[in-house]
Amino acid sequence: MGIESGVFLLVSIATTVAGIWGLVDALIRPAAAFQAAGKLERRWWALICLGAVLIGPFFPIIGLGFVVALVVYFVDVRPAVREVQSGGRWN
Repeated sequence: MGIESGVFLLVSIATTVAGIWGLVDALIRPAAAFQAAGKLERRWWALICLGAVLIGPFFPIIGLGFVVALVVYFVDVRPAVREVQSGGRWN
């Protein structure tokens, strides 16, 4: 196995794990919290995370898009939804 294959395997595994984590996380959050945070609807984030799991590891170019989307979910969307859920901006 070459270095490129090893890196691809690690990125595929990381994308799959992050996608599963993001999918579960999105599904346990109330849909209204996504709307209150001003983010894309929960179902779309769940589909993006599911796509990262099912499509990302098999199509590297498309997978890169899913990696970027997962980073956006974990860095921007998830903290905003959690803040709304904890009462920070929940009305």
